[in-house]
Amino acid sequence: QIISVACGEDFSLCLASTGTVHAFGGNGYGQLGLGHNETQSKPTGITRLPFITFISCGGVSSFCIDENQNLWATGRNTDGNLGLGH
Repeated sequence: QIISVACGEDFSLCLASTGTVHAFGGNGYGQLGLGHNETQSKPTGITRLPFITFISCGGVSSFCIDENQNLWATGRNTDGNLGLGH
């Protein structure tokens, strides 16, 4: 069961009640969090994440918060958009 959807410039994330995240659409900056930058035409599970409770998207970046309040970010980081310190 999908409980939340977030949309970026040309991609989307869906959060399931099981804490899993599915991503699809454009992926030129790796914003889908799948470990590559190939476009996905159908929802694809992001297997590297723990139990997620919240999702959000920027134009070409994705953000997930897990059950321990850790922030997971992926995508374009040209100006430090992901908060990684670089």
